[in-house]
Amino acid sequence: MQGLDNIVEVKVFKVDAITFTKDYKFLDGYDDIVECIATAKVYKSNYKGVFVELVEVSNMGAMEKIEKGMADFRNQLIKEGF
Repeated sequence: MQGLDNIVEVKVFKVDAITFTKDYKFLDGYDDIVECIATAKVYKSNYKGVFVELVEVSNMGAMEKIEKGMADFRNQLIKEGF
């Protein structure tokens, strides 16, 4: 049995479509990752009926590091002929 130290709590926020359109923007190159305009928090979005479920995944600083790492990897693949 796992101890309590291994449990991760995931909070899912639900917002209606009007609030979502007004308060969130999609990150360039993603169709399911959005940023809250007010807080700059980054969320994975999932449409459920008339609501959008949001799960916090990171912040912009972390997303920029991920993007840079992906760009470096992509450049290496191109360099190797893929």
